[in-house]
Amino acid sequence: SVVTMKGMGLRKIRSGVVEDIDPHLLGRLIGRQGKALRQLKEDTECRVVAAENGRIWIDGDFEGMLEVRTRLRAMTAEAKAATPGGVA
Repeated sequence: SVVTMKGMGLRKIRSGVVEDIDPHLLGRLIGRQGKALRQLKEDTECRVVAAENGRIWIDGDFEGMLEVRTRLRAMTAEAKAATPGGVA
């Protein structure tokens, strides 16, 4: 399938990876005034774009992308552990 970023100046995505998280976790990923997302980008030196549907596009060097994916999975696991029944 083809993944695109629609909007002026945007195009078909040719690099990076796409991860999915539960949309209700976006607030946790982004943080207050975008602080958590900015910190994640700075720490990993990756480009990270979060869509409202929970799709996250990650692009950068291999280690950076791996770190972003690891943090996303940890955040999801944390949310599941904190939810009664273990379903995030």
